[in-house]
Amino acid sequence: MNAPKFLKLAIAGSLISLLAACGSGDDDVASDADAQSSFISAYTSGLDTLGSYAGLVSSKFRDLFDAGYTDSGMTKADVVAALDSEITVSQTSPDFVFPAFPMAKLSKASIGNCDAVTKICTLTGTLSNSDADPTGADASAVTEVNFTTQVRQDADGKVRLLGDQSKS
Repeated sequence: MNAPKFLKLAIAGSLISLLAACGSGDDDVASDADAQSSFISAYTSGLDTLGSYAGLVSSKFRDLFDAGYTDSGMTKADVVAALDSEITVSQTSPDFVFPAFPMAKLSKASIGNCDAVTKICTLTGTLSNSDADPTGADASAVTEVNFTTQVRQDADGKVRLLGDQSKS
């Protein structure tokens, strides 16, 4: 599989779980509104810049994933490798044009149902893709996907994407 196709699959598989919150170290993730708001802002910004070289190499974007992230068989290492492959293709192919994958916008994001012991919460939201293949006469077609995934607050206070923890 070539790098752009791999990245498309990686991003499509990961976008559903690409939301988390960057925290200030509050011990109660459920009541850490600052951490939740901070992440939603960071994730939204990260998605917006993935269509550029700067976005692909962003360490802040990569830090949104927990070390134990796994979602539908895609691990954090797989996501990082896909981003790195996209960078390589952009540097070696003069025909490569950003973005090589659909751009998603985040809305209606919220974090709830937190477990105080494990610090795992449920993240829900909507991802919209205005780069959808338009059908018929509607050239302004938008695809929206509602999703639910898990996030976890680490010892450093940051909430990161945990994913569904599914190996396939």
